[in-house]
Amino acid sequence: IIGGFRMSGKLNKDWRIGVMDMQTAGAKEKGLPSQNFAVLALQRKVFARSNIGVFMINKQSPGFFKDTLPGKQVNTYNRNIGLEYNLASSNNKWTGKLLGIKSFTPGLQGKDWVNAGNILYNAKRLSFGWQHEYVGSNYNAEVGYVPRKGYIKENATAGILFFPKKGRVLSHGIRMSSTYFFSENGKQLDNESFIPYTITFRNFSTFTTWLATDYVKLYQPFDPTNSGKDTLARGTEHRWKAFGTEYFSAPQKLFTFSFSTRYGGYYENGTRLNLS
Repeated sequence: IIGGFRMSGKLNKDWRIGVMDMQTAGAKEKGLPSQNFAVLALQRKVFARSNIGVFMINKQSPGFFKDTLPGKQVNTYNRNIGLEYNLASSNNKWTGKLLGIKSFTPGLQGKDWVNAGNILYNAKRLSFGWQHEYVGSNYNAEVGYVPRKGYIKENATAGILFFPKKGRVLSHGIRMSSTYFFSENGKQLDNESFIPYTITFRNFSTFTTWLATDYVKLYQPFDPTNSGKDTLARGTEHRWKAFGTEYFSAPQKLFTFSFSTRYGGYYENGTRLNLS
């Protein structure tokens, strides 16, 4: 890193800004040109506690031609421009986010964007929410990383809590969550449904028992044992069910402990037992 600068703060009671720029030197022996990294974020407060913002992230290689080794794949630039809206209601029961980002990279056009959103209602007894994600197969964020591309994700959650007036139990209730992944053309990739029932005691220790169902279709060979031996073939489909428990002792005690158990199916009609 040769140097750079950063500026951030409030412009007034409604506007915030953040700017950062960093310049790196080239590493000719590694085929890396000198590069400039720039970030700009502008945010405006709206309604009671919400805000809307725009941002741009730019990675430029001004020394691309003179510093890059022949055959080394380094893009002359990578840019991401986005818009986001963060929702927070005045009573704090509703929270959410809407996000859209487009990347710009030489040679990568089409399916080069991201959209995502979530909405959550969280009251004392009831909660429910929805989350959506789409990441295009050509989306590229070189300042950072993208763990998965070319998918659509949908997640729904709902829960209810009960509060006894007497006894050792502070609250108990059930929560359901179901997550589905699809390819860009709508084919199902994998899903998981998870149903935990949690008891919270008045000393804030918790006990949870849960059930889960899983479905996975492999799009690459995979070794589920991580042993380096046989791998499961690409295109194979796997379904299983499992159940388990978790316990966390009172966090304010000098001595704390926890345990968890899991038993059920696994890939290729296998079974898995975990005790910790």
